[in-house]
Amino acid sequence: MAKRLPPARDNGWSLSWGVEVSGKRASPQQAIHSAPTLDMGMPVRFFLRDFWQKKALLMRQAIPDFSAPLSANDLAGIACQPHSLARLVSGSGKRFKLEYGPFEETRFSQLAKRNWTLLVQQVDQWDESVAAVLDYFHFLPRWRIEDVMVSYAVRGGSVGAHVDQYDVFLLQARGKRRWQIDTRAHAIDPANQSFVAGAKLKLLKEFNAEFDWVLEPGDILYIPPGVPHHGIAVDDDCMTFSIGLRAPSVGEMLIDLGQQDFFRETQRYRDGDLHNAGGPELAPSSIAQVRTALANVLALPDSDLGRWFASFMSGYRSVELPALKPIRPIQRERLNQRLAKGEALNISPGVRVIGFSEGVHMGGRFLPCGEQLKAWLSHATRLDHEKFWSLPEQERDLLGQLLTVRALRFVPVLR
Repeated sequence: MAKRLPPARDNGWSLSWGVEVSGKRASPQQAIHSAPTLDMGMPVRFFLRDFWQKKALLMRQAIPDFSAPLSANDLAGIACQPHSLARLVSGSGKRFKLEYGPFEETRFSQLAKRNWTLLVQQVDQWDESVAAVLDYFHFLPRWRIEDVMVSYAVRGGSVGAHVDQYDVFLLQARGKRRWQIDTRAHAIDPANQSFVAGAKLKLLKEFNAEFDWVLEPGDILYIPPGVPHHGIAVDDDCMTFSIGLRAPSVGEMLIDLGQQDFFRETQRYRDGDLHNAGGPELAPSSIAQVRTALANVLALPDSDLGRWFASFMSGYRSVELPALKPIRPIQRERLNQRLAKGEALNISPGVRVIGFSEGVHMGGRFLPCGEQLKAWLSHATRLDHEKFWSLPEQERDLLGQLLTVRALRFVPVLR
């Protein structure tokens, strides 16, 4: 039976020494009782130093009095939309059924009373109030955040024990969910992780909980890449927001980098020191030549490598920016009128912006601009009438062009 160990207090936030599972003392500092005035319930520098990509952390009341900005019906409505990314998982243990949306409305009236979960990706692109949740994570680079996935489950709803290869913050938005995780060295070693054969979900064959917590609205559980975890809805109105971080694989990066113009067609595999021309086996010298050829990738100047990576990440699993066309006078006039009436411009959901060098990379394209506009776009700052007119004419026209291709949108001005 799990039992809680006494907390220790430190500067307005308290360290809870987690839970004792199977008679074994849990590692210290796996859970905190948050200070309401601090991001992540503690000074951000402590979170980044001690937990980011190192340890899982439960933050009790990280967002005090949090209330879900959408209902189960709202989420189901999104799951029925033609371009939504929705899944329905039903079952328990290691036996699950997986269905892909979009769904017909009648599908939800056919569901059982227990053991199902509706998951919808990119809800931040459908609902501005959900997108606003990302403001709580402003200490992370915005381009690193993939999306907000929202899951709704009835009692017993789960997707099974699994691992993700990216960081995730699990914000309990409604109801209660039980989370079990295992951060022990043998559990997070990929060599020890095996999966259920033939399952549509990538389920762990073996999972043994080290920590066992029940999250309530406002609680956040941070899970680093590769940590096994298992969530189960405790009641019939359980909603969880999953803020996932984008993490391209090395293979994806190499494929994209290899297509860039850094490398000339004449740069090919060479073996000028070949000694055994007729040998059928791959010689060690050939492997050395491969290593030398590929080393040229890492030998790129930081400016070239940074320019490529900014472009790659701004377009990775994101909305690609189409070619921009000159703004017409009537478009410029309408833009000015709406800003004058009190609206503002902001980045459209799904569009990624990364500032680098003398401009920004947006949706895989480089847009030259000054330092001020670069900072505003990179931080998704709302550009009101005053900010807009502080920019030079060329950059105002650029914003108009981005609005025309829907990379920007009109939003209310925050007072």
